[in-house]
Amino acid sequence: MQVRHERPEDRLNFLVTAPLIFIPEGEAAEVQITRWSLDGVCLDEEPATEVSGPGVLKLPFQGITMDLPVILAPRSDDGLHGFQDITVRQRQVLSALYEGLMSGRMTSTEDMIQSLDTPVDLVPMEETETEKEAATATITRRMIRAGRTALVYTLTAALLFFGVGGRVWQRVDQLSPAEARVAAPLVEHYFTQSGQVREILIEPGMKVFAGDILVEVGNTDIDRRSDSVRARVRLAESQLEQARAVTAAQEERVRQHRRTLVNRFKSRELGDPAKTAAFRALMEFDRGIPNDQNDVRVVADNLRDREAEIQTRLRFAKRELGDLKDAEEAGYLRALATGTVNAVHIVPGLNLTAQTLGVTIEQDGPRTLSGFLSDRHADQVYVGMPAKVSLRIGPLRQTLNAEVVDFRLVPRGKADVVAAAQVYGLQVHVALLDIDPEQSRALLRPEAPARIVLYRQTRQRVVASLLGWIRS
Repeated sequence: MQVRHERPEDRLNFLVTAPLIFIPEGEAAEVQITRWSLDGVCLDEEPATEVSGPGVLKLPFQGITMDLPVILAPRSDDGLHGFQDITVRQRQVLSALYEGLMSGRMTSTEDMIQSLDTPVDLVPMEETETEKEAATATITRRMIRAGRTALVYTLTAALLFFGVGGRVWQRVDQLSPAEARVAAPLVEHYFTQSGQVREILIEPGMKVFAGDILVEVGNTDIDRRSDSVRARVRLAESQLEQARAVTAAQEERVRQHRRTLVNRFKSRELGDPAKTAAFRALMEFDRGIPNDQNDVRVVADNLRDREAEIQTRLRFAKRELGDLKDAEEAGYLRALATGTVNAVHIVPGLNLTAQTLGVTIEQDGPRTLSGFLSDRHADQVYVGMPAKVSLRIGPLRQTLNAEVVDFRLVPRGKADVVAAAQVYGLQVHVALLDIDPEQSRALLRPEAPARIVLYRQTRQRVVASLLGWIRS
């Protein structure tokens, strides 16, 4: 099969004979044209002036001349100088004259005016390269605009889902205690008696153990009584020393007197009445029977009784002094727990009254965090409840895993609770996981603000309920 391509109207190939004038651009000479068509003009003779290129084509019409700016380009196939880049309006004007000549009738003024009114930018039958590029650019812009619109809608939907939906999920799954802050296990030590600070034996940062004396306190009345008792003790000790010396000397005289009696007994012959008398005197002396010869022994007994009396007074005086010492030490401030001294609130020489705060000790143990919730959440919080703590450690804010270690209801309106507890009612304590007490003391500054989030584990509970329902 052979395919032949022809123009829509074969009559356009015919040349008509009608005078036209072409004036090349920049030239004054006119070129006479006798034959032409809608494709171009035919030059029967070689003109003296070059006609290729732009110029003005003069068309005679009912006694007037119309000027059309055209560009002529020679063609080798048919010998014509074809019209190049001719506009739609120019083609319509040429077509009106051409059709009138071909049909043998005069072109009407109305047709010519209609041709002149033809828009310049009519869309041709085929797209030009510029139009194709413009169309491609338009499609690209439309695709970009559609992509941008889709992206905006996607971002909006994501924002609504993750923003509003996230907020709703947080209210369902999370609890955020207010007034959250680091709570160190501090033990405050108060004085139980009035007195004057005599000596402070500790300083901040010092390690202490339960029962250690932290502050020595003096009491004026106890000091006065102690001085009096010490004087009595010193006097009794002096008297006892003297009594012991006198008693020792008298006992030596007793032993000397007995030796004298023994010698007297031994110096007499048997049967001698003096020997019997000496034996009787020795027996009475040993038995302590009082007589004129036993006065030395009676004196020794009296001295021993005196010494025993002085010892009794000394013992009672020392006991009283010990009691005063115990009473004085009872006013000393002792450590109630093992830990580290956090603060000392007194100075030496300060006059104290009972219930005066002296020293604060941080117990050996991890620092925790506490916050307050409304008491309506009391049935939702439990020991071991998972939590997260967010707080600033140095220049960075860190989030650490934690769990609830204690919670309690705080009576509203109680005088010795903080204002936050009076508002919220439920105090919650959480401890950091995977961290030892030393690390917690190094990382957590007492009273430092923090953010605590408690997780109800709603997802796990829902999944567990569904699994239980499926199994049942």
